[in-house]
Amino acid sequence: MAGALFFFLFLTLAVLWAAYGLALAWTGLRTKQLPWLTMGLGSMFLALAIGAVRGIAFDPIAWFTPVVNFRSAALILLLAALFVLMLMSDRNKDAFPWLGKLQPFMSVAVVAMLFVLLTGETRDYFEKDLHRLYFTVPQPDSNALIAGNQNLKQLSLSGIWLLYSIGLMVYGFLRRMRLLRISAFVLFGFSILKIFIYDLSYLETLYRIFSFIGLGVILLVVSYLFTKYKDVVFGEEVRK
Repeated sequence: MAGALFFFLFLTLAVLWAAYGLALAWTGLRTKQLPWLTMGLGSMFLALAIGAVRGIAFDPIAWFTPVVNFRSAALILLLAALFVLMLMSDRNKDAFPWLGKLQPFMSVAVVAMLFVLLTGETRDYFEKDLHRLYFTVPQPDSNALIAGNQNLKQLSLSGIWLLYSIGLMVYGFLRRMRLLRISAFVLFGFSILKIFIYDLSYLETLYRIFSFIGLGVILLVVSYLFTKYKDVVFGEEVRK
């Protein structure tokens, strides 16, 4: 019960600090006072860090409901606060030119928070079932079920990360945001490595062979596209 209390407490504090940070940043931008603005930015990023760290795993897992839960609501509120901060910063970058240089990092913060939300929801969907198996199915009958669920969880996480990285890459191209494209490329590479090194090691031999063939084809296509468009992927960012 104490874990649940701290879970809800820290996420609530993160949302409150984000709102407080917005108020400070708005005051600083309105009055052109740098101390207010910097305190607002600091409070906002502290709130995002706490939300990301504490929101990655739902506690207690038995209370978890996919999508419609306190963690999702808190992280969505944090994202909304960050979007408002980005909008305010963009509108006032003439008064504080250095705010323009912060925009790419704010975009990466959005990417990180969405990553935490997607990862947490996917992970906890399987963790709740694992929790049920631990306490309702006697051993050794539960061992195979638990192992299968764990493998499916890891494969699902890798699949979500791959899809997310592809979406980020497309968005980075459309918005001409170099930092997002690089982040997407790193996440894609990490997901592929995780599948090769960890996920496929649990499959049976026949399924592993077909999986390696499929991944090999994907890597060939990605290698070809990267060789052809690497200057575009790592090209300089163009601001609108």
